[in-house]
Amino acid sequence: MKAEKEISVLLSDTLDLINSPLAPAATMLVYHRIEDGGASMLPDSVTLTEFQEQMRYITDEGYSPMTVRELAALVEAGEEPPEKSIVVTFDDGYLDTYTHAFPELDFFRMPATVFLAAGHIGASTPFPWLGSDGGKPMDWQQVGRLQKAGIEIASHTYSHPFTPNLTQKELCLELERSKRTIEEKLGSPVHSLALPYSFPLRHPRWPSFKARLKEALHASGYVCCCTMQRGHIGPRDDVFALRRIPVGRDDDLRLFRAKLEGCFAWTAPLQALYQRFLKSYPTP
Repeated sequence: MKAEKEISVLLSDTLDLINSPLAPAATMLVYHRIEDGGASMLPDSVTLTEFQEQMRYITDEGYSPMTVRELAALVEAGEEPPEKSIVVTFDDGYLDTYTHAFPELDFFRMPATVFLAAGHIGASTPFPWLGSDGGKPMDWQQVGRLQKAGIEIASHTYSHPFTPNLTQKELCLELERSKRTIEEKLGSPVHSLALPYSFPLRHPRWPSFKARLKEALHASGYVCCCTMQRGHIGPRDDVFALRRIPVGRDDDLRLFRAKLEGCFAWTAPLQALYQRFLKSYPTP
């Protein structure tokens, strides 16, 4: 991670020096926890202070924020997104998305999309996949307040499973149950899904998953799907395999800037190689 950071920042500084920006079409950021700080922070968490700085940077630099659904509609139509388009997303539905991130989003008038692991919302215990220190979820009243403020509420499946291991029936049930639960609780349609965990849609262990996923998405009424695959988004991309750029605890403002400028996307092939040959995945 240190080498990725140093190379990305160096690339950003170099392009700035020669006045030759990469200017990606659109960038979708993915956040998980927004914390007060401390030694126990997970790699995909950021501090509240860092998040405030990042939202201020997006605003001050004239980026064009939108929701996942809005960007997906442009991609689906084959239209070029506005210059410096950006989407801020949050996975899982942590309580600190409401207590920490929401006030900053509201202050900066920042659109966002929150993906909920719907079966865990309202639980009094932390999300189970991260252990006892994994962070507690929001309740439905808090989710409703986010929605009323204009934040898109979307699906992160129902129970947060490793979806390539599911049968087609189980996959459809996860997607349908999450969408139905959110729609019943909030009274508004759900259009977008984000897959839990970081993995390629095509892999020798699950060669047909991408096709099965598209079938389940269509059957459940989703119009777009986000992944954890790194990269930016253009008008010719697949709305059912939208790429995102992760934001984590090592992201100072220089690296954050580099990510928005497209100077972190070079790590996508490295991610693909790691996922293909080195990463371990849950067994069915």
